[in-house]
Amino acid sequence: MARFVVRNASDDGHDFWLKGGGKRWKTRVLGGGSTASLTATLKKGVRYTYWCAVSDHAAEGMKGSFVAR
Repeated sequence: MARFVVRNASDDGHDFWLKGGGKRWKTRVLGGGSTASLTATLKKGVRYTYWCAVSDHAAEGMKGSFVAR
């Protein structure tokens, strides 16, 4: 299991989406200074992608991926 703690350090709203292994998780949209946590059971060797789905934030670079180890 992995726990992601997401803190919005800006004044704009942001959320956090995570997808992989046939599952998808997300947080609510966070206002400036807000924090949320997300717990996910990850599968070893699976690639997961994460992004902010607010507006065009992912297209502006608020995205990434990793392989669970």
